[in-house]
Amino acid sequence: MTTQSHLPKQLKSLIRFCSDNFGIAIKESHGLKAFKEIEKIRLNMRQSRNSPEDEKYLILNKLLQNFNKKNDQELDIIAQCYSIYLELINRCESSYRSYRIDGNKN
Repeated sequence: MTTQSHLPKQLKSLIRFCSDNFGIAIKESHGLKAFKEIEKIRLNMRQSRNSPEDEKYLILNKLLQNFNKKNDQELDIIAQCYSIYLELINRCESSYRSYRIDGNKN
C-alpha cells in the first residue's frame, strides 16, 4: 500500500485540501465530538499500516472496544463519514491518475 510520504506533491495537496474541507463539513453537520472520533480512527488506521502484526491487532482491538461502547446513531455517523472519507481519497487518486494520463497526451 502506498503511504502518503510516497505520493506526488500534487496528489498530497489535493488530498489535504479535500480532507480539510470534509473535516469542516463533519464539524458543521455532526459536531466537534464526531470529528475528533473520526480523526482518531483515521490516525489509528494510518498508524496500523506499517505496524507489526501484533501491534495491528492491539490497535484494531482497541478500536473495536471503543465501537462497542457506541450507540447505533454514533456508529452510523462514524461509518458514513469514514466511508465518505475513503471514497473521497479514492476520487482524488482517480482524478490525479486521469490528470496525469491526459497530461501525457499533450
